[in-house]
Amino acid sequence: MGVLNHYMIKKLIPVIVLLAGGLFFSGAAQAFHRGREPIGMEPFEIVLTPQQRQALLSMVKADRAKLRSLHQRLHQAREALIEKLLSPDATVDVSKETAELKSAQAAMIDERVGIALAARKLLTAQQLKDAGAFHAKLRELHRQEADLIRQMEGGKSDLPPMGGDE
Repeated sequence: MGVLNHYMIKKLIPVIVLLAGGLFFSGAAQAFHRGREPIGMEPFEIVLTPQQRQALLSMVKADRAKLRSLHQRLHQAREALIEKLLSPDATVDVSKETAELKSAQAAMIDERVGIALAARKLLTAQQLKDAGAFHAKLRELHRQEADLIRQMEGGKSDLPPMGGDE
C-alpha cells in the first residue's frame, strides 16, 4: 500500500502545483489576495489602473440588476427544460423550452460582451497587449492542466497492482 500512496502522491504533485499556479495567475484570485472584489473581467482586470478598475466596477455595478435578471432567466429556462425532459410522458416537445434557453443565453452573452467592449475602451494599446499576453499564459496553463489530467487518467494501467505489498 505504501508504494501506491507514494506513486499517487508523485503523480498528484504536478497537478496541485499547476492548479495553484493557475489560481495565482487568475485575476480573480489576485483581486481576492489584494482584498478587492473580483469583477470577473479577466484578462482586462489584471492590467487596470486603480482609476480604470473603479470605472469598470461602476459599470458592472450599474449593470448588476440586469445581469441578475438575466441569470435568473437562464436558471428558469434550464429548470423548465429539465422538468420537461424528466416528464413521465412517453413523448415530449421541448422546442419552446429550448428556444427560451437559447434566447436567454444569447441575451446574457450580448450583455457580457457589451460590458467587455466598454471595459476594452478603458484600456490603452499597451494594456490591451498586456491583457492578451496574460490571456495567452492563462490559456497555456489550462492546456498544461488538461494534459496532466489526461496523462493521469490514461496512466491508470501503469499503477502497481493493489494489495500485494502489505
